[in-house]
Amino acid sequence: VVTLSTGSDLSGFVDSMRYWSGRLVVASQLSPSLRATVLADAAQLGVADRIDLRPGLRGRDRDRLWAGACVVLAGSQGSRHAGHVLEAASHAVPAVAIAEDAHLDHIVSRTNGLLVDPEASARTWGLAIASLVEDPFQVRALGAGARLRVATVNLPEVAAQRLAGLYRRVVDAASGSTAHNAMPGGAPSVLSRTREDL
Repeated sequence: VVTLSTGSDLSGFVDSMRYWSGRLVVASQLSPSLRATVLADAAQLGVADRIDLRPGLRGRDRDRLWAGACVVLAGSQGSRHAGHVLEAASHAVPAVAIAEDAHLDHIVSRTNGLLVDPEASARTWGLAIASLVEDPFQVRALGAGARLRVATVNLPEVAAQRLAGLYRRVVDAASGSTAHNAMPGGAPSVLSRTREDL
């Protein structure tokens, strides 16, 4: 299990370790005080021997990290951009993530990961993680779904259609109209109208 979270999210993930087996790899940079707090909390919970601190991994080392991972934990601190979820998905690693912000856009629960309520306890997190850690088939299935979703969302033709649709909505809203005279392909007409409106 990998996390790049810090702060209270990380403390909650350490607390959740009472409910699941396996190792937690913390791949984020931690301040000396946070590192000491995390290790002290882990020792008090009896899980210190299951935590690997591996900050700053790059290149092949980072690829090896994802190759050995079965799940990524993503809390509220990374939910605005969901970068950790997307990076993991590109390596076919599903996420257990807090159900807020960009995580809601990138994760379809039980299809490419699991969403956890923002008010969830450490026990709830732990049981969600355990449901994956203890079921390699589900990990592979959700991982395949995660990789497929991130690949599909980032296909150039799909991204271009989304962008053109977004421009249409913005231009229509600004002009107060619901009709637009899109040329074949849509985007050139929308882009030219946007420039004129500026």
